[in-house]
Amino acid sequence: MIAGRDRLSAVALMLVVSVALAAYGTTAGTPSSAYAAGNVQNAVTIVNFAFTPPTVTVPVGTTVTWTNQAPNDHTVTADNGVTFDSGHIAPGATFSFTFTAAGTFPYHCAIHTSMTAKVIVTAAISTASVSPTSGGTTTPPPTSTAGDRPSSNSTPLFALLICLAFGGLGVVAVEARRRRIVR
Repeated sequence: MIAGRDRLSAVALMLVVSVALAAYGTTAGTPSSAYAAGNVQNAVTIVNFAFTPPTVTVPVGTTVTWTNQAPNDHTVTADNGVTFDSGHIAPGATFSFTFTAAGTFPYHCAIHTSMTAKVIVTAAISTASVSPTSGGTTTPPPTSTAGDRPSSNSTPLFALLICLAFGGLGVVAVEARRRRIVR
């Protein structure tokens, strides 16, 4: 049995490690942290029958990429039916489009018409030249092999496993120390 003070030390160690890993797992590499750092938000996720975020503001010349994380096909279709149309985007696939003119570009999913969003394109701030052509490309989902691990949402599980390992090592170390003191 672990003594009260030593048990408290082991629990405190597990708590500190858990909080640190949980904080890392929920903030590292998220689009919101990139946006807060001053980067342009140019990624849209398709999930739960919604475009997230529903409004993206970018400067002229920016390529916006939509990623379908839903289990079914979706489209990214300009409301005017002309500016851009992804066609069907399979689960796991992406569609990219470069906006070469300022304006507001509302769009929807042609399969699920209640899914709507918009891209607001502002005039370019710099004097860099922008290609006058625009176009969209659809990228198929990556192929996977049996040995691949999922790249998203694996950090929280990894954090939990590390926490359990550190906690177990802490308990073992405290118990070993207690046994040395008793002998």
